[in-house]
Amino acid sequence: MNVLFISNLFPDEKESYRGLDNAVVLHHLVASGKATVKSLALRPRLSLSLSGNKLELSPRARDAELHPEFHAIPYIPKVGGAFNARLAANYLTTVLQSTFSTYKPDVILTSWLFPDAAATVKACHRLGNQTPIVMIAQGSDVHRYLQSSTRCRQIIESIKSSNVCNVITRSRRLSELLAEAGAPTEKLRTIYNGIDQGVFHPPTIPRYPTPASPLYLTVGNLLPVKNQSMLIEALALLNISRKSKGQQPARLTIAGKGPLRTELENLAERLGEGSNVHLTGPLPAEQVADAMRSADYFCMSSLNEGFPNVLLEAMACSLPIISTDVGGIAELVRTYATGQLVPSENTEAMALAMETQFTTASLQQDANPAVKDWTAVAQDYALILNRAVNRPSKEGAD
Repeated sequence: MNVLFISNLFPDEKESYRGLDNAVVLHHLVASGKATVKSLALRPRLSLSLSGNKLELSPRARDAELHPEFHAIPYIPKVGGAFNARLAANYLTTVLQSTFSTYKPDVILTSWLFPDAAATVKACHRLGNQTPIVMIAQGSDVHRYLQSSTRCRQIIESIKSSNVCNVITRSRRLSELLAEAGAPTEKLRTIYNGIDQGVFHPPTIPRYPTPASPLYLTVGNLLPVKNQSMLIEALALLNISRKSKGQQPARLTIAGKGPLRTELENLAERLGEGSNVHLTGPLPAEQVADAMRSADYFCMSSLNEGFPNVLLEAMACSLPIISTDVGGIAELVRTYATGQLVPSENTEAMALAMETQFTTASLQQDANPAVKDWTAVAQDYALILNRAVNRPSKEGAD
């Protein structure tokens, strides 16, 4: 099976974590021996031009087997909702025409519904190409873009296209939102991301159920949407309560990089928590896993999420979870994981959950049954892709 992957969510040497989940799935498809992959990695660039250009970006060495090409796609931020899919399709039409002359895909896999997936559908229609298409909905492309009437209309129209076989969503909630917006439910399939179970696994020594000085961990980019400031504020409230009871202060480790680091450090100092809050910067997967096994609880304070991979990793490490109830997080945390969910942007509720969690958590040390490794996840993808390839042929284009 020849797979053509098209998305801006694909890593390069400088942005090695960009679309990493997509790259991991593609590598496992290739490793299965059942697929070859060619990748068109798009990079949006501010432009009013109808044309893009090929970029000389360096791929990660390990991605050579995915045969990536990097292309600048014209893109107008914020106000370009009515135009961006069309602008991208204009350039993709030329790129696909060239690609199809040397690589004959059995199926196209495209991630990020707008403009990437919508533009791919438009370009294929212009070429009269009926290669089956499978889309991947990541999270923000649903939560954010369905709020825009122009983007929403184009997303749903593209999903309804005759050569679009399925949309893989990374949480059931994303499927629900797409269905509510008008997407055909029979095309929606939920596949959660996988994890590397050789790296993320429970600690060999069970956690102490009531630690004297509990350690809370959060992992994520230091961006407004992750709202780590709420965790620092919640920690300050928690430690006021702990001090009144003669208890040692709780601690918070924040792993990740981003523009808000200085702001978060200043907030911790201002609230008197400078010695209890530790910002590590970005950590490789092995160190993240070690941090999860050393921590007592995992916290997430996001304003918006699909289903974040870091929660699956925390669950694989048997780490109890305290999170805001956003996106698809409730789907697995409530069903399978030890944890508590709190309303978004509610600092007091977060502090209360942090205070009660460590005395009431029922800690389990076994691997979580909801968490799959990437090999199993890639098999789920392969099943959908094979069904798309072998579907009854349809004549004509929409």
